[in-house]
Amino acid sequence: MAQSVKALRVEVEIEGVLIGDDGARQVISWSYDKTLTAGEGADQVSRVFQDQVRALTSSSSDIDFGTVEDFEGNALGIAALKVLAIRNLSTTASELGLLDAATSDDAGILNGTNPLHSIGPGGLFLIVDPGAAGYAAGDSIGLRSNNPLNVYLLAAGDTGA
Repeated sequence: MAQSVKALRVEVEIEGVLIGDDGARQVISWSYDKTLTAGEGADQVSRVFQDQVRALTSSSSDIDFGTVEDFEGNALGIAALKVLAIRNLSTTASELGLLDAATSDDAGILNGTNPLHSIGPGGLFLIVDPGAAGYAAGDSIGLRSNNPLNVYLLAAGDTGA
């Protein structure tokens, strides 16, 4: 039996205080909260993939959202990617690179010639597109590192039906 998604919530909160040379204060209070319910379409997800990649090395590890499997070994077939979160769990001076995989056709997430997003130790890469189409997920992404490190990845979307 394939997984059943009840809901997925993405919550980000940024708070801080800036103090100027003259002692003036500026408060930063910004939040994002989005709940995606079960289903196919806008503000919905029907597939969730999560994995902790251990000891990722300098070679690229490709992840194809169309063929990844859930925790029970069922193919997920994510075609419309709504959420992608990649967290570099390393605390050493390693850098995680998010790039197009060799098979990717640059649709949606990483456009351009040889795109690369670096995610430093303790860093987080997060994109959310709750619209019906999401990001075209027929592509693969690649993860690479200059040193062994641990990575947490979560991808959620639907079949695009």
